Amino acid sequence: MVKICNLYLLKNTRQCVAFSLVFFLCALFLACQQNRATGLTLVMVRQHAVGLRIPASLLQQSGAGLSGGMQVRLLANNNRAPVLGSYTMEGNNLVFRPLVPFTAGLSYAVWQYQKRIGSVTVPVNFKQVRPNLVAIYPNNDTLPENLLKFYFHFSQPMRTGESLNYIKLINSRGDTLSQTFLNLQPELWDTSRTILTLWLDPGRIKRELKPNMKLGNPLQKGERYTLLISNQWKDAQALPLAETYEKHFIAGARDAAAPNIAQWELNAPKLNSRQPIIMNTITSLDHYLLAESISILNKHGEMVKGKVWIDPSDRLYQFTPLQPWQEGVYTLQVNARLEDLAGNNLNKLFDRDITKEVKREEKVYERKFIIQ
Repeated sequence: MVKICNLYLLKNTRQCVAFSLVFFLCALFLACQQNRATGLTLVMVRQHAVGLRIPASLLQQSGAGLSGGMQVRLLANNNRAPVLGSYTMEGNNLVFRPLVPFTAGLSYAVWQYQKRIGSVTVPVNFKQVRPNLVAIYPNNDTLPENLLKFYFHFSQPMRTGESLNYIKLINSRGDTLSQTFLNLQPELWDTSRTILTLWLDPGRIKRELKPNMKLGNPLQKGERYTLLISNQWKDAQALPLAETYEKHFIAGARDAAAPNIAQWELNAPKLNSRQPIIMNTITSLDHYLLAESISILNKHGEMVKGKVWIDPSDRLYQFTPLQPWQEGVYTLQVNARLEDLAGNNLNKLFDRDITKEVKREEKVYERKFIIQ
């Protein structure tokens, strides 16, 4: 983990704060002036820009109404892709509400029938707390050389579409590796924009595909790597990460076996207790899929309610019931989509010879255990 301190700046904190405040007020003043000239105003809710008011007097009436031919675009690199959202009439204004709030620090332009109506810049709130990288999964120090993906969990919603500008994979010689990650657009964020799924290039992982034969596997067994996440990465409010983060790991042997619940070690709890049932899955599994792929049913086929805890290695799964265990046969149900770190699920291997594949299309795998 890298932390950089500037003692001179620390000694002049008051001057820095004052400068930031002046900068913010100037930026806000310029934005207001721009808005006043065009008539565009932002709809702010809890310091988030959730809408844009466009005076009807600026728009052309058409068969589709005032919203006909309308587009709101991000002002960046001649971007022509429209921001997704909806339009409604509110008084004398057409209000555009994006599916995701506008990003602080960025500018947006309004177009109708290829005519630019005006633009607006979303102000930055310098008083907000800078985001942190809460966790990187897998957490292990040794990862299979055919590792399929990383998860990045942030404390606050992040800017999307630019992750590969701030995430680098560096080998033991200090070389930044290129063409390692799959550049998906749109990126794979959860609905809160705090968890990013980043795939290593599957074309390089699957043997006998052209990218693999040309460039080789992204990770090489025995090699040491550093995953670096730059503190220049900004959140949705244009605030950069609190610090630069590093994850160090070594590439281990290739994982070429599908998970098998019959091999899991189960530690059954005592009757009439609320002791947890502990399962050792032997091999590390996908962190988020493991958390949501397992259910426990009682002898009546009803789902047992409880709390789940997973150890940092993603091998120990602990389930504590809300009510004491009763006597009887219980069923452990596992969704077939549960994967290990190499993308092998309960039905099939990720890297497989489809001509020799034995097809399994189970949706759920089950295993019984008894409490008595």
